[in-house]
Amino acid sequence: MPKVEFKLGADPEFLCASRNITVYASDHIHKFTRENQSVDGIDSQDPISRSEFGRDGAGTPFEIRPKPETDPVKLVMNIREILSTASRLTPTLYQYDWLAGSYRNGCSIGGHIHFGIRSVTGGNTSTYEVLTRILDDYLGIVTTLVESHEEGKLRRATGYGCPGQWREQPHGFEYRTPGSWLTSPYIATGILCLGKTVVNEVLGKTGFKFRHHATTGELPSPLGVSDKIRLSKMPDLIAVFDSVWEDITKMELYKEYKQYLEVLRFLIVNKRTWYPSVSMKEAWGISEISIPMPKSVSINDVWSKYKLEAIHT
Repeated sequence: MPKVEFKLGADPEFLCASRNITVYASDHIHKFTRENQSVDGIDSQDPISRSEFGRDGAGTPFEIRPKPETDPVKLVMNIREILSTASRLTPTLYQYDWLAGSYRNGCSIGGHIHFGIRSVTGGNTSTYEVLTRILDDYLGIVTTLVESHEEGKLRRATGYGCPGQWREQPHGFEYRTPGSWLTSPYIATGILCLGKTVVNEVLGKTGFKFRHHATTGELPSPLGVSDKIRLSKMPDLIAVFDSVWEDITKMELYKEYKQYLEVLRFLIVNKRTWYPSVSMKEAWGISEISIPMPKSVSINDVWSKYKLEAIHT
């Protein structure tokens, strides 16, 4: 089966805090440029003019909006470049702790993933519902198992990040279940590669049989019944994880992204969360403004430095 070409985008969030006091993103936004147009770092209805570094609608979390890519690894490189640029243009940000995850300092934060699919079997709403249900059964289970379980419970208790959550966009749709996977580049890469792998399998129409690991009932039953994820039923999710991963290894893109995907499996099997022993800034290779920073750092550079950290801590 040939790879199905579609773009991935994202708008993951993170907080800045000092001594458990969270700062407002709206107080620290500088102007960033996209498509040769300078815009304020605030939400806009125009997806082209939205800034790459802004804030979410609540005004507290910062939001990263990288240029979409067909390659999830390149998308992570774009995220790293935005974080580096933000640190240079707004050096006051570096004095704070950067916090990703699911629920930090009393605030829910998300890692929405966008799929550039304009028309699938007519491009109707039910198509996105089906894709979301399948993503829940694979990406939803994996992100729930790898996140801090207590944070995940708190986030979903607010109604944010429950299974079945999606939003139609001009370019396609966004999957809204995962928490913020900005904790490190290897987590970000693994999760985005998994999203690409699952949706590619659906669009390729290979005859692959998707199993409903997390959901109750069969399609087209209503969404919102994935109690295993919504209520953080970890024993139930752990019980189905082997079959989830067995399915993933049979998907077309698994071999291409194996080195990134297997880090997620390792963490889950060994009952570890997506937090490495280093801070978010250090994990992404973000240096203090007074220290000369390289003009560009590839994901391979960051990966080589922190992959062992992910596995051995």
